[in-house]
Order: sequence, then C-alpha cells, then structure tokens
Amino acid sequence: GGRGRGGGREGGGRGGGGGGGSVAPTAAAQELTGLMRGLTIRGSAQHSDASTVLPKRPGYGTAGRSIKVLANYFKIQPTANLAQTAIHYDVDIRPTEDVDKPRGPADRPLPPKLCRRVIMEAGKTWPLGWGFDGRKNLYAPQRILPQAPTSFVVLLPRDQDIEGVKSPPRSRGAGPPSGPGSNMKSFTVTTKEVAMVDMQYVFNYLSDAQRSGATAAFQDPTPLAVLDTLMRWMAACDPNNTIVGRSVYYFDERLHANLGGGVETMPGYVQHHKPSQAGLLLNLDLVMSAMWKTQELVRTMADMLGFRDPRDMVQRLRMPDMARRWKRELSGVRVSIGDEGGTRRKTIRGVSEVGAAQLMFYNEKEGRDMSVAEYFDKIKKRRLTYPQLPCINVSTQPDKKTWIPVELCTVQPGQRRTKLDGPQTAAIIKKAAQRPGEKMEYLNGIASWVQENSKALLSKWGLQMSDKMAEVDARILPPPYIMYGNPTCMNVGENGSWNLRDVKFLQGRPLKSWGVVSLVRREDFDLARFLEELYRMLVTCGVQVGNTRPQVVWGNMGNIAPSLHQARDLAERQFNMIPQLILVALPAKEVQPYKEVKRVSDTELGIPSQCFVVTKAGGPQYCANVALKINAKLDGINGALLADQTNPARFMLRLGEYPHFVVMGADVTHPTAAARRDPGERSIAAVVCSRDRTLCRFASRMLLQAAGAEVIVDLKGAARELLLTYYRENGQNKPQAILFYRDGVAEGQFSQVLEEEYKALREACSSLEQSYAPAITFVVVQKRHNTRLLPAPGSPTDRSGNIMPGTVVDRTICSPYEYDFFLNSHAGLQGTNKPAHYHVLRDEMGFGADALQLLTYWLCFLYARCTKSVSYCPPAYYAHLVAFRARSLFTSTSDSSSEVSGVEAGPSFRTVHANIQDRMYYM
Repeated sequence: GGRGRGGGREGGGRGGGGGGGSVAPTAAAQELTGLMRGLTIRGSAQHSDASTVLPKRPGYGTAGRSIKVLANYFKIQPTANLAQTAIHYDVDIRPTEDVDKPRGPADRPLPPKLCRRVIMEAGKTWPLGWGFDGRKNLYAPQRILPQAPTSFVVLLPRDQDIEGVKSPPRSRGAGPPSGPGSNMKSFTVTTKEVAMVDMQYVFNYLSDAQRSGATAAFQDPTPLAVLDTLMRWMAACDPNNTIVGRSVYYFDERLHANLGGGVETMPGYVQHHKPSQAGLLLNLDLVMSAMWKTQELVRTMADMLGFRDPRDMVQRLRMPDMARRWKRELSGVRVSIGDEGGTRRKTIRGVSEVGAAQLMFYNEKEGRDMSVAEYFDKIKKRRLTYPQLPCINVSTQPDKKTWIPVELCTVQPGQRRTKLDGPQTAAIIKKAAQRPGEKMEYLNGIASWVQENSKALLSKWGLQMSDKMAEVDARILPPPYIMYGNPTCMNVGENGSWNLRDVKFLQGRPLKSWGVVSLVRREDFDLARFLEELYRMLVTCGVQVGNTRPQVVWGNMGNIAPSLHQARDLAERQFNMIPQLILVALPAKEVQPYKEVKRVSDTELGIPSQCFVVTKAGGPQYCANVALKINAKLDGINGALLADQTNPARFMLRLGEYPHFVVMGADVTHPTAAARRDPGERSIAAVVCSRDRTLCRFASRMLLQAAGAEVIVDLKGAARELLLTYYRENGQNKPQAILFYRDGVAEGQFSQVLEEEYKALREACSSLEQSYAPAITFVVVQKRHNTRLLPAPGSPTDRSGNIMPGTVVDRTICSPYEYDFFLNSHAGLQGTNKPAHYHVLRDEMGFGADALQLLTYWLCFLYARCTKSVSYCPPAYYAHLVAFRARSLFTSTSDSSSEVSGVEAGPSFRTVHANIQDRMYYM
C-alpha cells in the first residue's frame, strides 16, 4: 500500500489511513534488522554504585525521518552590558502595630498580593530594574538598599480593602497619619542584603557547552530563580493580571466560560527559564484554571445547589450531612466580610449545621445565650435577610468558633477551585482544548506581550528576549510491527491507531465461568441482545465463550454489594468453578456506583469486573473495545511486539539482549491541596512489573503513605514481591535487567528519588539473594511540564493538525548535559498534544540514544485497552491506573461517616484481593 500521511519508512511502503495491513513476519523482521544496523543501540553503562550523579547523554538519536517543529520556548540573549551579579535582599513586612509582638510559628505571613502592594509603594523611588517575589525575596541589578538590616514605614490607604489585615473602625474627622482614626494603614518593611548571585554563570556555562560540550550538569539554579522572579514581577505590576502561585491570570472573553457551581474559567500563562543546548530559553505556556467567581458567598452556595434564589436553599439545608458537605467544599476559601468596622478578609474553616436564627452562643456582655441572627439584629443593628442560612466559622483556633452569617461574605478574587465534578471537568477541558493553530496564535500573543512589557526591565540586566518560537530539529520514529493470533504480523501504520477488524488476539483466554449483574431495570435495556453481541465479538477476537449463559442478577443502585455476591455464588454453582469475571450493566456514567462495584469486586470478591453503561453499549467498535479489556482481565495477551523465531525479544532494543528482564512502572497520587488539611488523607503509591518477556502482562502493588510524600516509602517490599512473582512464573529465573519508568517526579526531586528509590530497588534484589544485582536503568516520565511541540510550516501533521506520532526531540530544547528527550507517541484527539518528557537518572544497561527512544515509543503500542499508541509508556500508565483505583478504595477521615462500635472512624483502606493483584483487574 501507499504511505500514510507522514510518509512511511523509506522503502518500506508502510501504513494506510488507520493502519491495519497484514505483512509477512519474515519481511517485517528483515526490515527491522536493516533499520537497527545503522543505529546506536548500546551506550556506555554506569556502574552500580550509590552515587546520585545523573548520567551524561550518550549521544543523539538518528533513527527516523528528520523534520522541523516549533517549541514554545523563546530565546533570552545577553547584551554587551550584561549584569554581573544580582543583589539579593531578604524582605520582612508586617503591620506596624505588630512589630514589637513576639512572632510564633502559628503567625502566618501576609498574603503575597498585599506584600506586592506594599513593596510597589515603597519602590517608587528606587531605580528601575528590581523585582520582588511577593513573599521575602527582592533582586536588583545593583545595590538599591543598605547592606545592613534597615526598617522603614509604608502607608497604604485603607480603602484598598487590605487583605489579611483587620481594619479597625474608622472615625470621622482628622486623625493621625496612621492609627485607628486614620484612613491609612501602616506597615514596617525590614530589608537586609543576604547574597550576591552570579548572573554570568548561566551564560558562561551555556557558551562553554555550545563550544565544546558540557562537562558537568548545570549546578546553580539561583540565577534562573532571579529571572523567573523578575518576569513575574513585571506581570504583577499590571493591575489587569492576577498572580496565583507561579501562574499569571488575566481575563480573556474568548476563553471565559461559566462552569456552574460558582466557578468560572480563567486563562493565564506559566513561565520558567531553562538552560538548554540552544542557550537560555524562556518557556511560556497557556494555562486554564477553574476559579471561584468573585460574588456573594450566598450566591455561590445557591449556584452549587443549582438554585437561582438563595431562599430556595433552606429546604436542602435540612438534609443530613449538608454541613459536612459545605465544610468539605468551602474549607479554605477566602472571603471578605463587610461591616461597619471596615472590611476583613478571612478563610472559611467550617460551616454551621443550623441557620443563623438557630445557632446559639453565650454573649458575655449581655450575660445570656443569644442566636447569631439576634446578635446582628440587636447589637450590630443589621437585620439578616436570610436568617435560616448557615454561618461560616473563621476562627483559626480549633477550640474556638467565630461565626459569621454567609450573607455578609463575598468570595475573594484569584482563588483556584481544585475539586471539580464531572461536567465541570469536561467543560474546562473543552474550553482549554485548542487546536495547534489556535494554540500557536495564543502563545505568540503571550510572547509579544511579555517581550514588550519586559523590555525596559530586562535592559537594566543587559538581557533581551526574542518573541519568535524556537525552531527545533526533530525526527519521526518508525512504528513497530505488532503480532496477533491473526494476522501473525500487522503493519499498524504511522497514524498511531489501527482497527481490530478480523483480528484475533495473540493469546485469547477462554471465558468458562462468569456472572452478570444488571443495575438497570429489565424494561429499560435489552440486556440479552447486547450480551450476545459482546459474546460474538469475544469469539471473533479469539476468546472462547462457553455455550451456557449465566443467570442474570437484577439489582439496583441500593444493593450493589449483595448483587455482586449473589452473581458470584450463582456462577460458581452453575459452572462448578469460581467466576473469572463479573459483567455489570450500569444505567449511567456515574462515579459512585462505579466505585462501589470496583470496591466489592476488587477487595471483597477478588474477581475482576467489567462495567458497561447501557446508554452507550452496542455496536462492533464498542464491543471490540470491551473485548480488549476482558481478555486483559482474563490474563490474555491482545497483541505484542514482533518477535524473532530464534530470539523472541530481539526487537526490544538492548533490553532483549538479556535472557530475563522486567519493565516496572511506578506512580504516586496525592490528595488535592484542599484535602491535605484532613489529617486522615494519604498519598497512594502504585508499582507494576511485567510478568513475562512480551511486556504485556503486569502484576501490581498499591501502598499507602503520608499525604504529600513523593518518594515511594516501601518500594523495597513491593519490588521484592513483584520480582518473586516473575521468578515463580518464569521457571525460577530472576531478571538480569530492570527498566524502571517512574511517573510524576519534578526535576527538583530527581536526586532524592534516585537516592532513595534506586537504593530500595537494590535492597529488594539483595534481599532475594545477597549476590543478586541486576542492571537497573531508571527513567522518569513527566507529563506535567509546559513544553508544547507544534508543526513548523511545511512539516507533516496528523488528522488533528498535531505533530505526527513518533516525533522525538533530543536537541535544541533539551539539557546540554543530562540524558533527556521529548517523545510525542500518540495521535491528537482534541486540542494540542503534549509530549512526554523522559529523563534518564541511572543507566546500568547502557542504552544507546536510539535504543531507548525506539523501545519507549514501541512500548506505547502495547497498551492493552485500545488499538492506539498512547501518550506515555504503558508501565507508567498502568501504575497511574492502579494508583487511581487505589484512591477510589481509600476513604479519609472526613469521608467516613460511619462510626463502628463507638470508635471514631479513621482513614480506611482495603487493598485489592490477593487473587487478582497479579492480574490486570484495573484495565
């Protein structure tokens, strides 16, 4: 056939539109053998020692067809008057009346927005060029303040609604310049010079690296922090911007959407400076966040319940658990409270169970109990409009409550909403999904704005910014060949997807005993008809299905657990064996019923379940997708990389040179920032490990650890169990090589993760046998980065306008020394693709650049639940799925409403049943 849209392998004539042509295995093997001849498969291996020095790049890849792409990086060039050093000042800001008070650990710093306002006022007389991070750090290209600690007073008008500081009542008439009777608020700023930062280090290091190659990793990130601070300060000086953390948000009508529930979208950009092979680059990316609307808190609460009029909420408030729900949803939200004493800004700590008219407290002045509503009516002379609505607690002391009626509160601007429901998540994804052309237009607009507005500031540092995107050398890697039962070898094409028409799985596992549960009423769905369609598809794909049909258990949303138990018992009696699978019909795609099905099947029964939503069930494509999942859950193999008759793992580059090897994946999932306040919350780690040399079957373990802990705490124990699983299932052979893909580690954590997790893997091995020391290659996979690769004019694209699957970049925007690359392994669906960033932290196998890039790409074709190459390699993807499943099996303190035998409910976690932890139940 003719070549696919990006062109095929030279001379190979590969791939049509969606891929899926049969090809002779010997011809395919010859082609791959020819391809491998010219490539660097082996590099120099690191010795196994305890050092945390990252390996040097072994060279550049050459596989594939060379193309150009654009990346969202913008060059920062030094000019002749480059600043030698940055003067670093430590800044302390506090209200003047608090200066002499002792400062304890509970005293929180002033909000960044207020600190920036104070320094903006103070810096009006300083020479241009300085920048402030909103907390403690101020940088300037020359000395602008005394070296010794120096204090001065800054006055801000009270009508600026000063955040984080209580405004005392204002009195009429003239008063002192600051104080209770004044319209000004006084702050004392103390500065001292703490360091001089060598700004030339960055450019000296990069020019040496470009001239003669880097001889060591980039050591000092401080100059980059200085530049990040300057650029963010420039954005903060524009009143139209809102700074939240590292992001700069602004209003843009084109990207605005109301998400419901008191939440709206707000676009912005995120930036960071990066030393690269092309010099110093500024990375700019568009971000989209969900923000609480700036409106009355009453309005927000009504929006969350779907009411137009807050009065309609009163009925709903009587429902049990409502106060707990409000506390969970609103805790941490900052509000401003307006009364005759001015404006106060507070954080919601809790919500009352009764309305202001019923909420009683003892008023010491009056010497009696009174309700909050009566207090505001009689004492504050402010009658409440909604006395039936609850109050919020704003006290920072756990043993004290300070109740404020919700109608007096307004939600403050610039607050991200991290907990979104399904429809809100779908809406923000849709709004943020920009096609590559649109994305390029927005990025160029942001870059132009940043360049124009930072020109004066950067010139004081002897720097200038380009507003042209970096043009990058890239290559499109050839796709693999996939083995099936029929055809024995498939050419999947270059478009990153193929179909299952007339395809038999490589190893279809027979379905001999299974149960069926319907949570849908008989009259609402023709279950028998759909099941016959599904069974036919399974047989077509090579999964034998027994002739006897299991008895259906008709349940409902209220009795999910008993229904699943009943289905298990019925199937065992009917087929004389424990069921291999339970099929579950769901009426709609809802989180809670699905979670309950998985909790029961994964932890109580130890039998994989396969859910299907009846509104979508039916048709060959749907049934084929379900068949892929079912065969994986039955421990079958859908498709595998082409094997050579004499050497089955020959095309698993470098890895296949070892007689026995495993690929592992690991990930850690964390609770949201809001949830971390709950003492019962935990982070959950997951580790998966291949069980045979096809790299298609994986065992897994899930581990509970302290909330926010990034390093996997008991990796040693999990890895030991997984290596034993391989040993038992492979003729008592231990793997001689471990390729470990670790998901979700930020660059600042590389050395810590390497030090602790690499050591844990080593200890797991030696615990099996003292002398057992396989070669370990440890690769971090990052998806949470801000690099976007866009097609350059004239370069090939896929159907969505994105760069082609298989596009790899290891030049221009990558590290000058370390071993990293960007790989776009998937076809675009909606919006602009984000490539995965792979960073090698340890390489004892000695992968050549081509070997690791090609192997990683080819593994992306083995993801068991679809016929697409996925966006990052399946071992890391499976670890993510296991961690995500574990999260749904975990209940924190605040979620546990039940109390058993008088003991307060703590966090509960049931790990998966021993029967299925070595199977792919999570597919």
